[in-house]
Amino acid sequence: MAQVLDYLRCNTWPPESYSSVFNEKSPQITQYDNEIHRLEERLDKLRAERCQLTTYVDACRALFSPVRRLPNELLENIFDMCAPPSAHKLSFSDTPSEELTRLAKGHLLQLSQVCSRWHKIALETPRLW
Repeated sequence: MAQVLDYLRCNTWPPESYSSVFNEKSPQITQYDNEIHRLEERLDKLRAERCQLTTYVDACRALFSPVRRLPNELLENIFDMCAPPSAHKLSFSDTPSEELTRLAKGHLLQLSQVCSRWHKIALETPRLW
């Protein structure tokens, strides 16, 4: 490589032996490209498998989350505390949109979308509505 750089710097005509490099080395470059492509495909596959495994491990870890052990009665109390202060009082100064928000109980609808258990608790607890 040093000789090639010398020829590039001095602008003299190189020996003919360098003219065959294109034809001799191009297939080798193609082999490298093919191997790189094969390895990149393998790497993509490994990354996808790792992602699937990570998702599975995270789901298994979530099964043992402490919140899953809370009794329904405690969750009902927590849901009740999640209500904004204006959710329990009627005010004549409320705008129509504020009144609709209060009546819709948006906080309960959000909580009910966490999981099927929370959905059931939120919808089947009369004091929350």
